[in-house]
Amino acid sequence: MAEWKTKVVVMEGGTQTSLEFIAQESQLPGSLIDSLNVESGKSGGYSRIKGFAKFDSNEVPGSGNILGTFVFNGGAIACRGTAVYFSLGSGWGSAINPSTRTSAGYYQGEKYTWGATERITLVDGVNRPFKYDGSTATDLTAAPAGATCVTEFKNHLFLGVGGTLYFSAPNNDTDYTTGSGGGADVIGDEITALASWRGNLYIFCRGSIHRLSGNSASDFVSEPITEFLGCEHGNTVKELAGDLFFLSDAGVRTMSNTETVGDVSLELVTDMLRADVQSLHDTFEGGIIHAAINSTKGQYRLFGYKDSVGTSNPLDAINICATTNMQGQPTLECFKIKGIYATGADSDFKEGNELFLHGCGVSGYIYRQDFGDSFDGGNIEAFIQLPYMVFDDPAFRKNIHRLTVHANADSDALVQLSAQLYLNDNDQTIVQPTSIDLSGNVPGTAAIYGFAGGTSGGTLYGAFIYGRGVTPKYKAYPSGSGENISTKLFSNDTLPAWSVKTLIFEYELGDRI
Repeated sequence: MAEWKTKVVVMEGGTQTSLEFIAQESQLPGSLIDSLNVESGKSGGYSRIKGFAKFDSNEVPGSGNILGTFVFNGGAIACRGTAVYFSLGSGWGSAINPSTRTSAGYYQGEKYTWGATERITLVDGVNRPFKYDGSTATDLTAAPAGATCVTEFKNHLFLGVGGTLYFSAPNNDTDYTTGSGGGADVIGDEITALASWRGNLYIFCRGSIHRLSGNSASDFVSEPITEFLGCEHGNTVKELAGDLFFLSDAGVRTMSNTETVGDVSLELVTDMLRADVQSLHDTFEGGIIHAAINSTKGQYRLFGYKDSVGTSNPLDAINICATTNMQGQPTLECFKIKGIYATGADSDFKEGNELFLHGCGVSGYIYRQDFGDSFDGGNIEAFIQLPYMVFDDPAFRKNIHRLTVHANADSDALVQLSAQLYLNDNDQTIVQPTSIDLSGNVPGTAAIYGFAGGTSGGTLYGAFIYGRGVTPKYKAYPSGSGENISTKLFSNDTLPAWSVKTLIFEYELGDRI
């Protein structure tokens, strides 16, 4: 009998599509060549994402796409066409915008507190801004019309209108006169987003990025950071892990890298998924591209939607997760999302709880994201696929005798996972192994009495129930051999999310190739 060898692969590195497969195995053996609807696990590994469910069972009134979604005062603000509505989850009532609008573009908003009451100001690229404090909405009649972006900085409300930056008097969002401390600064390039970060105001334009410093109209000074790089989609500018993320023409970047080396940096957050991010950018160009932060999990989710594409595109979003690798170093991992057709998204973290919402251009509803175990009742299709591994010796054929998967669920429930091995770059001229249902391959399984997870409830045999004393290990005995072998784990159901941390391969070397 030939000697069996063991290879342990720890799941980390995210999805990588830019490395040659032998290099990927040697440098990032636990990374993925493909994935869908997964994220970095809370305690390492990869986990299937949570689902979403309706925040309000009532559709947002009106018709057309939802052009903005905001979390405010524990509820949802939904911007549909020319009307804006508010709900705490049990009906939308009448529109809250104070004046009649004949048209509107994509909305941006800013939440801030001057005094005791939190307020939000919304702009739509056409009309004058209006603010809402949870009970009263007020048009900012002294503010310029047509603002496409808004933010609060040093107790001034800043608005971007074309190539001009306007700001209000201190602590007064209704006064923009110079005599009161308001004013304007001509940037020149069309402003798409504004963000306060590290004591400065960052001004994102279509073809450039600028920085404004100072504390008031008397010492506000703007200067360019780069005039060769911009941000066309202003709603992608979000803060995560102490940095500003934004979508440039080349991919998702951070402001810390951009500001340090200007326009010559080739470092992109999404280098590992460059082709997929470019595909998302190109597919949804002319539609809606935006981002939202999941603060609890440290995630930047980049969404795309376009009416002419609808639900047909194989990719709807990129999920960028801030995590920590095995060496204890902070890192970013990227994954792909399909099935969340978001035309606007926002989150808010207060008192230990996060509300993460998105509006859907297909249905007209507002959904609570990262919630539940289904896509509003539908299955969540998810998978991870490891690189084509040569098991440290590309000169020999490998026979896989046993695969052990360390996996568990995020609650006391049944986990359903399947495994598929692909041989020799998935060469279809040879017989490929069939998929294996891992949930029926748990050693030492026990009878779990009174478990109601099945279709008729009752006792389950041969099933892994997390937290019930059964070891969270799946063992499979695949057939076949090859020069290189890729492993795919997948599910397609409405069961609780699974996490995979480690794979153990037991194999032997066959003939020299």
